[in-house]
Amino acid sequence: HCKELQELPGELGGLEKLLALNLSFCWKLEKLPGNIGKLTNLHSLDLQRCSRIQELPSSIIQCVNLRHLHLRECGQLKHMPLGLGNLTHLQTLDWFVARGQSWGSIDPDSPNECNQSDAADDHVDGLAELNHLNSLKETLTIRVDGCWSSVSEAMAANLQAKEKLQELRIIFDGGSRKDNEMMLQGFQPHANL
Repeated sequence: HCKELQELPGELGGLEKLLALNLSFCWKLEKLPGNIGKLTNLHSLDLQRCSRIQELPSSIIQCVNLRHLHLRECGQLKHMPLGLGNLTHLQTLDWFVARGQSWGSIDPDSPNECNQSDAADDHVDGLAELNHLNSLKETLTIRVDGCWSSVSEAMAANLQAKEKLQELRIIFDGGSRKDNEMMLQGFQPHANL
């Protein structure tokens, strides 16, 4: 029963002809095997409501035929793997996490609440991973986590080129109101959104 599944067997990477993998509602699943990148024919990976998954293995970017990546309600997901933007044929990506400066680096005495001296250590420019994903359709939810320092970080997502998207949701998890408004202006979504 999927609800009780805590981990996947390492042999999963041997299923090279696998086209679809539905692991939705596997609430106890904490991670995917690192060899998932061997599933080069995989078209669809459904991880909806896998609420304990904190990260996707970096090898997922080797799933070059991946068209549908369902991550809705993967609330523990901390960031997206570097290189995800190379999956340019991706049509469905319903949940995206972009992490700015961590809350552990917040300076309560700073006017913008972010401690700029720690920014280089904690900053992950995840929004740029969206830049080339211009085939996305349907709904995209972006969770912006932490503090951000410039409009250009939001502009890197290139939301104007996402002409096929029907709905865009942006959730700010932290940051000051001023910083979040700055980020919102920088996103510049396509006119149809």
